[in-house]
Amino acid sequence: TDIYVTHRGMEEVFTSTQRENTIWQPRANDPELEAEFLRRLMVKLGVTQDGYVGKDTVTAFQNKLNTGSL
Repeated sequence: TDIYVTHRGMEEVFTSTQRENTIWQPRANDPELEAEFLRRLMVKLGVTQDGYVGKDTVTAFQNKLNTGSL
């Protein structure tokens, strides 16, 4: 199974030099942040450093998905 993580962020910017009003606009992608999200997901799923996921981890994850507790 392949998992892809993409994060689309927004940033608040001032619309004038007087700094009275702001707008939200898309910000640039952050590959390091996306990699961190993926790393944390892998840790949560129980992936070891060599990429191995134990059978117990897979079973526990499937149970959480089936019960909606994830």
